[in-house]
Amino acid sequence: MTSKLDYALLAMDAYNRGDAGIVSIGLLVPSTTKVGDFELGGSRANAIAGFFAQSYQLGTQSIISYRGTDTNPLVELRKDAANGWAGGAGTYTTQQAVLA
Repeated sequence: MTSKLDYALLAMDAYNRGDAGIVSIGLLVPSTTKVGDFELGGSRANAIAGFFAQSYQLGTQSIISYRGTDTNPLVELRKDAANGWAGGAGTYTTQQAVLA
């Protein structure tokens, strides 16, 4: 069973990966293929839409972590507002919703 701490660690990992799925900052070693007991899976990025997702595998369990809204620099916040926020209101044709 996956704990809340596991989910938090995977979310932190996804936030610290660059658009190519490589750790760019944070606590995790760039060349690793594991985060704790979880194996890295595929990732999907679209810098223009402000989107990034990373998948993880533990046995038969798969978890996908999505980055949330970035506010720094301000241009990242604008990307989220333009390409994703309407998804929260049920408009699932925004770029971020389609990419997810």
